[in-house]
Amino acid sequence: MKLLLLDIDGVLNTRLLRSRYGRDYVCPSRTARVDEICQRTGAKIVLSTSWVRCDGVVKTTAFLRGAGLKADIVGAIDYNIETTDAEQDAGLSDRVKRILAYLVGKDVVSYVALDDLYLVGVPLVHTTDTMGLLNEHVEKAVHLLGPL
Repeated sequence: MKLLLLDIDGVLNTRLLRSRYGRDYVCPSRTARVDEICQRTGAKIVLSTSWVRCDGVVKTTAFLRGAGLKADIVGAIDYNIETTDAEQDAGLSDRVKRILAYLVGKDVVSYVALDDLYLVGVPLVHTTDTMGLLNEHVEKAVHLLGPL
């Protein structure tokens, strides 16, 4: 299985869009880009976003469906997992630890995180909170995941 670990803020929306339309907005063209990645690679989505901590998996998934996301969402990282001081000192972030914990025991061929945070230790397509997910990010994600 191929997995796309999806953040929302800074990927599907930007700082400007949130200030203009509110937190509960995602850009349709960016949502379509996520669908394109999944169509071209066969990847399934795992939610890796603070929206899950705030709103839960069901509400976040329903929101994304309502915003036009068609790709399969198969899970979410566990926001109850936190790094120890020693892990943080070694450069391990909470989100990376949560991603790695999610992957344990799963039959994963390849995975990539779409995130505006710098995630060290996982394959990453880094977006920015000013631009969000761009076409160049789609190509990089397809390359990292491997085409169908």
